[in-house]
Amino acid sequence: MTKKVLAFIAGRVPTSQEAAAIAKFNSLVAAPYEVVVMNVNNTNGSTGYGEGRPVPADGIIHVGATIPAEYLDEDDEPIYTVIDPDNIPVGFVLEPTQAVVKHDQVIAGTGGSFKVTVVNGVITGGVWTAA
Repeated sequence: MTKKVLAFIAGRVPTSQEAAAIAKFNSLVAAPYEVVVMNVNNTNGSTGYGEGRPVPADGIIHVGATIPAEYLDEDDEPIYTVIDPDNIPVGFVLEPTQAVVKHDQVIAGTGGSFKVTVVNGVITGGVWTAA
């Protein structure tokens, strides 16, 4: 299964810094990753599917451009894991049954959502909220 990672750029083409960050990510990770480059200043003002719906992805490569509002939660935190191309963890390639979560990340499920609690890199609990 291909994992989609988004890279937001500020202009029509990546700056040399943005292009270098994307190339670095590509050189350090193995398939099945697909990097999708999205212009945060496109003409319709949306980098998602419209109406504030973000493109589904497994992560965001932080290459310098501002992360668009539709990719932020109610606390202005990114809804997807942000990957720093200068600090990609060793063994970043995940198995198909693995995922990366962050503290206070909300995971939608059937009938509600689960807000994850992470302490010192360990999931210690969470809160289920019924829909």
